[in-house]
Amino acid sequence: MKWIARAAVAGLALGGFLWLVSESTDRTAVLMLAAGLVTAAGIRRATQHASSAPQGTRRAAAAGMAGFALAGLVPVVAAALMLVKVALHSHGQPDFTTADLLAVVARAPAWAVGGALLGAAAGLVGSWMGGHATG
Repeated sequence: MKWIARAAVAGLALGGFLWLVSESTDRTAVLMLAAGLVTAAGIRRATQHASSAPQGTRRAAAAGMAGFALAGLVPVVAAALMLVKVALHSHGQPDFTTADLLAVVARAPAWAVGGALLGAAAGLVGSWMGGHATG
């Protein structure tokens, strides 16, 4: 399974490079890249943290909090990537304006709530599967 994680990281690196050298000003693309980077960096630790919690609602709550923290970082990482791209390209007209940066960072609460819901759902499913596994 390690090769899957390595292939995902290699794909993210390639996608990041292609995004960085392009003239793309699409905020959705940078948010998706940031989501992939945050997931690759934090999912293993978040999974270990949540799986060490007792079965049931405590595991779902731990997974929800991990999802909240990871997803809340996505807009921050996206804004940092946008700033790096602006600094490297140095056009007279920047790729991303201050309004673009603020619009991305303003999405942090929505990302955090969505991550918490996904994490809690994954924790509940994992807890249920752990209690009902056969064999």
